[in-house]
Amino acid sequence: MRSICIKRKSFILSTVFAFLFSVFFIGIEAQAAAGDNTFIKPAEGTFTSNFGLRNGEYHYGVDMAKSGYVKVVASAPGTVSRSYLSSSYGNVIFIKHTINSVPYETVYAHLNTRNVGVGAAVYQGQVIGSMGNTGTSSGQHLHFEVHQPYWTSAKTYAMNPMNFIPAWEGKYRTGNFLYNVGTDTIYPISYNGDNDIIVKVDSTSTTVGKYKVYLQKTINGVWTSVGQADAPKTGAQTITFTQENSSTALSPYTQYRLLLKNSDTTRVYYKVWYK
Repeated sequence: MRSICIKRKSFILSTVFAFLFSVFFIGIEAQAAAGDNTFIKPAEGTFTSNFGLRNGEYHYGVDMAKSGYVKVVASAPGTVSRSYLSSSYGNVIFIKHTINSVPYETVYAHLNTRNVGVGAAVYQGQVIGSMGNTGTSSGQHLHFEVHQPYWTSAKTYAMNPMNFIPAWEGKYRTGNFLYNVGTDTIYPISYNGDNDIIVKVDSTSTTVGKYKVYLQKTINGVWTSVGQADAPKTGAQTITFTQENSSTALSPYTQYRLLLKNSDTTRVYYKVWYK
């Protein structure tokens, strides 16, 4: 089994192969959305408060906390519906999404900074602000809510975010391929000059050998490899894509993808998660 972890970079995983493929996610009420690998964890950090009853009151979202500068990203592509300073939410951003023709609205509260305004179209993984301690808050954290179909002041349509994003940092997918798998829309986000894409590969297979991991971006409308590395079919390895062909740094907010190729007829089974 082959596992891949993308650290510090959020991306949308899409398939480009015609072989048998299956996807499994945690949660029942979010199957339609999560089955297409749609939502991601919006910030790094430890989950500190769950959805549901808390100290005799209902908590309509989940909290995640981490010290220092922590960027907050859009959990799914959509359009910013609200961006303002609330007495309770503090600096807060609302984003409306349509996923498989189903409307959702996500809420990102207690932000330190807000980078997007009402009407802005955002992609999944785009930095929309930073974690903070504004509004009714007792320490730096992100309060995250998911509503279907939309947010109301009574929180009538609030859903448990943990049914949309797993407890670990990222999303989960499983499947297999004979020759290649493409993964789409990886956006390196520059912070302190760090534009790396770090891929952790942990593989087990019935055969020995290696497969290729290619970093690609579109050049003149064509997906073109700009970096590559070997990954073992058995064992673990970390791959850091820092430059394109050892010449120029990865461009922040530029769409990249990974292409993974198996050179023989061995069917490769895998799991994928990232943050």
